[in-house]
Amino acid sequence: EEHRLALEAREVDLKLIADHHNAELAEAIREHEEHVQLMKEAHADAQATALEHAMNLEQGHAELMHREADLRASFASQLGDLKAAHDDEKSQIESRLVKAHSMELGRMAAD
Repeated sequence: EEHRLALEAREVDLKLIADHHNAELAEAIREHEEHVQLMKEAHADAQATALEHAMNLEQGHAELMHREADLRASFASQLGDLKAAHDDEKSQIESRLVKAHSMELGRMAAD
């Protein structure tokens, strides 16, 4: 009888120990699942942030390309204006030289 009581007591002790270990295991699993969920959320946030940064970079690049095209067009226009002014001035100088040369030839002929 004493042996049976000792076995029953040992069985109760083992059941309490098993219940305690199961409770600890369940808590560890719950904490792990919470950690996994937090990591998934952090990963999703990081992906969203990376996507937003990529979109901002793309938009910035497009704006810079547009600005570059505007500057190139403006430069080409200004260069065209300068070339036209240069050609006009060159033509006026040539005209004055021809006129001066004609007058000089006229004076030489008169002499």
